[in-house]
Amino acid sequence: MEIFGWMYVLLFVIWGISANMRESAGRKFSCVGSFLVLWLIQALRSTSTGTDLKAYIPFFGLSGSMQIGEIYRATNMEFGYQIYNELISHFVSTNPNVFLAITAFIAIAPIAYIIYKYSRTPSLSFIIFASLIIYLFDFSGLRQAIAIGITALGFIFVEKKKIIPFVVLVFLASTIHTSSILFLIAYPICNYFNLTPRKYILISILAIIAIISLKSLATYVVNLLFGGGLYSGYLNDDDGGAYMLLIMLLLLFLFTFMNMSKENNLFRSIIMLGVISQSLGLISSSATRLGYYFYLYFCLALPETIYGETSIKNKLFLKLGVAAFMVFFFFFTTGEGAMGVVPYKFFWEQ
Repeated sequence: MEIFGWMYVLLFVIWGISANMRESAGRKFSCVGSFLVLWLIQALRSTSTGTDLKAYIPFFGLSGSMQIGEIYRATNMEFGYQIYNELISHFVSTNPNVFLAITAFIAIAPIAYIIYKYSRTPSLSFIIFASLIIYLFDFSGLRQAIAIGITALGFIFVEKKKIIPFVVLVFLASTIHTSSILFLIAYPICNYFNLTPRKYILISILAIIAIISLKSLATYVVNLLFGGGLYSGYLNDDDGGAYMLLIMLLLLFLFTFMNMSKENNLFRSIIMLGVISQSLGLISSSATRLGYYFYLYFCLALPETIYGETSIKNKLFLKLGVAAFMVFFFFFTTGEGAMGVVPYKFFWEQ
């Protein structure tokens, strides 16, 4: 856990330094510095830090030992991810640590870019992102981590209302992890529905009730999106953590209604989908992963919400309060070693 304590120390130091710089320079310093902190922690980890690496690292080694094209007959992983492994193993390096460093960059860099482009307070956004389960998940679920990064770039075209490049990016992401195809729903929700606060809340409540009621259908959908029986061992389990995360997301979702700006309505539309997706966790712990594509945007919505506060004193209080809450949540949820990242090991310690 010590490495993550230092992570937050560095993120807060970067925030403090950037706050005393000119706005444009401070934004760049905050985004580059925070990105490097989060990326290096993942890039320098050992091949044992992350639950699913015990499957991904051997697969990477296998792709490097085969001729180009042979790996397709040896696995049922998505063909885009197979190509990704072959490109790195045949043209860059067969070193698994290099593979992990490249993968971490591809997963985190797009998120850092949308934070730079859209966040009112980039340093707070990075703290929120680091505290959400998505960052820890990147240590383990490599395929979906890459797919989330690609869909984050797709968000740019949601905001610009350019459907063709958006669809292309989502389909590209789906060749890495099939579940990312769900992100297609973000475009119509954000651009074609004029949702009022009452409608946001009503839709969320009805969707959660419907998911719980239609348990068998939801289980089938999760099974389909995550590769047949691959996750069957996790279906229908009782995960109290899913309830806790759903409650937290609902509270944060309600908090965003403090600011009804056009920008925040865009972010809120996507995180509403995240809250709805998280309710699938009441059925299966693995199903919560569907929400990662959507509630990532809390890192944009919360700073945007606080920006609407007119009092400078209250604005600072809210920023620090949200940051403290997210840090507490992170350590509370990782106390027993979530995603196999605790104890953390550097690659030279393995």
